[in-house]
Amino acid sequence: MGIAIESGGVEALEVAVTGNLQSGIDVSDTGVLKLSESRVLGHVSGAGVTVKGFGRATLRANRIVDNGWAVVNYSGNQVDARGNWWGTATPDAALFVGDVDRRDALAAESPGPRR
Repeated sequence: MGIAIESGGVEALEVAVTGNLQSGIDVSDTGVLKLSESRVLGHVSGAGVTVKGFGRATLRANRIVDNGWAVVNYSGNQVDARGNWWGTATPDAALFVGDVDRRDALAAESPGPRR
């Protein structure tokens, strides 16, 4: 796993989370994530972003591609994932598990981190 957030809030801008064996980002317990303009890719055996417990996540203008699943939500809260690049402007519903608002997908790839 690349990043684990179990409690408190994390706001990340222009982060690259790539090539982990399982999930890229795991938000659990009472963790809160706001991720923007980042790349989450290459987690072929897991999800790019996993949310569980009482966790919350807001994802904006990210490039979330080449993962087993894009977003897996086992929490009771909707994941707000509007306005991201999923590898296509019309991502397959099978890339998402649970309550994930993925409206307004980007029509072209988001540049992600400048580094």
